[in-house]
Amino acid sequence: MTQRYNQETRELVLQLDEQGQSVPSLAREYGISEATIYKWKKEYTPDEETGKSQADLRQMEKEEVYLRQYKAFDEAPRFIPIYQWLV
Repeated sequence: MTQRYNQETRELVLQLDEQGQSVPSLAREYGISEATIYKWKKEYTPDEETGKSQADLRQMEKEEVYLRQYKAFDEAPRFIPIYQWLV
């Protein structure tokens, strides 16, 4: 069974990890697998070069796709007069 954890739980576990609690102890305490905690660390830890996390980059990609679709829709013709078809 797949279990989803809310954002608050993720942030709490990652904050406790940053404060020095070990991943195995956090996994036991909260009933979360160690692999899941390591995945969260990888996803939410900012990259040293860019300063952006993988979650931030994924969100930016979604926004870029949305903006491209919006721009394509905005540039598409909305109305073709019927008299153009009769010519």
